[in-house]
Amino acid sequence: WLGPNEPYPATGLAQVCHALFQLALGMKALHAAKIIHRDIKPANVLVDGTGRVVLLDFGFASPSMNRLSESEEDSVIGTLQYMAPERLWGGPPTPTSDWYSLGVLAADLFLPRPLFEGTLQDLVRQKDRPPATLLTSAPGLPPDLDHLICRLIHREPQLRPTEEEILSTLQLLSRAPSQAGGRGASVPFVGRQNEREELRSILDAQGGALVRVLGPSGIGKTALVQEICEGLPKTTLIFRGRCHPREQEI
Repeated sequence: WLGPNEPYPATGLAQVCHALFQLALGMKALHAAKIIHRDIKPANVLVDGTGRVVLLDFGFASPSMNRLSESEEDSVIGTLQYMAPERLWGGPPTPTSDWYSLGVLAADLFLPRPLFEGTLQDLVRQKDRPPATLLTSAPGLPPDLDHLICRLIHREPQLRPTEEEILSTLQLLSRAPSQAGGRGASVPFVGRQNEREELRSILDAQGGALVRVLGPSGIGKTALVQEICEGLPKTTLIFRGRCHPREQEI
């Protein structure tokens, strides 16, 4: 936890975002298999000595909503502090309610005290009026991460970010530069050796080339390109941009 007005170290921020990105990938895989976890919280997330994130405790996990009985749909199952507000009123579990729990978990990593706490009445009131920003209590939080978390904990499920937005934002933040201002990434890049060698050979060739790096959302395209850029001479002029998930190529 951060103290008042204490900026979050860039290296630590990248590591935390990398862990959240791994957790989000695991949740994406669960949802693709039509499984809702229903109890995403810190106690159910472990990180081993290598930085690998593991999601635990599937005791409350449910299959596709279509397979739930009426009693299961009406029951309130999970940990109230991390539960989406629609679930507090007996609404059916959905991927969106799992993502809400991720937002609360992420907020608690950066705040000096838990985002939601108190009695059931307190929790209902707090979740009905979630903060629009966490920067007052965590001023060192990057604006992109602050915006993502506050959208994840939005009261209305339809206004929460999409899976693609969550993954792309966390992936970018997990490659945050060091405080020294250099280009080195605080999270080591592993794998994609063939692709890295191919891109480097293209860059080394005379005359230049236009290369399109294609792949599904969350597979690591941005991380790969950034890894290549970090190996270029410091005199290289690099233009950076960002394509949001809802934008369409023309």
